[in-house]
Amino acid sequence: QKYVNVECVGKAPMLTSKVVGQVKYITVENRNVPNDFKEAFQFIRTRTERVCRRNDYKSILVTSTFPGEGKTTTSMNIAMSMAQNNKTVIIIDCDLRNPSLIERLGAKNGAMGLDDYLNGECSFDDALVQLPKSKVFFATCKNPMSNAAEAIVSEEMARAVKEAKEKADYVIIDTPPSDLMGDAIALTRYADAVLFVVKQNYGKLNNVIYAVESMKQTKAELIGFVLNGSYDKMNLLEYTSYGKYNKYAYSNRYYNKKITKPSENNEA
Repeated sequence: QKYVNVECVGKAPMLTSKVVGQVKYITVENRNVPNDFKEAFQFIRTRTERVCRRNDYKSILVTSTFPGEGKTTTSMNIAMSMAQNNKTVIIIDCDLRNPSLIERLGAKNGAMGLDDYLNGECSFDDALVQLPKSKVFFATCKNPMSNAAEAIVSEEMARAVKEAKEKADYVIIDTPPSDLMGDAIALTRYADAVLFVVKQNYGKLNNVIYAVESMKQTKAELIGFVLNGSYDKMNLLEYTSYGKYNKYAYSNRYYNKKITKPSENNEA
């Protein structure tokens, strides 16, 4: 926090390998996920909603510096926690090159996807899928898009976010990691606010500082960061090494790029 000069909105606790191995989907709606994890996202939701209400924000972009920091898991758990608070939420999976929201949610895609909408083959309503017994809706690509850079800044994408804001209380824009390409920065044009996910003891500090400073230069307000995989002793969950994190985050391979192992003395 002292390095990036951004408020910590909350800490998502590290889950043990045992817990992760027993739970297929790490969500606040899964009864097998520990209560401390659910309470952490209730706290993050409360602080995020407070800022949004005060400033009349509706669209929240969630990103991270590196792949594997848990930004998509964070996005969907914030959305689910908001829905539990009787809010309608639409998640737009804007990682057009590597869509993974369906897998994370354990949901079935609809007949049409976000890629179909962006290609002009269906309406935005047709691309939306509702989670069963939930006020969470999502739009994601059925297949990776080869023209992702162009699609992100297209009129269709702008219209998708506009329609989503008209239909829902909040819109969560889930983006690719900001350190790999410029998609996250480009997507800030549609966001009122930005939440930055930082995984504890995972990436090089200089990269995180640069990514955060880049976000500060956009029109969207950087309202804070979520410390993911926190093993602060204040947490009641027992914790383990990050090397044991397996299913809760992406693999260290993303778009066929390998993440350099951070040096021990320069970690976020």
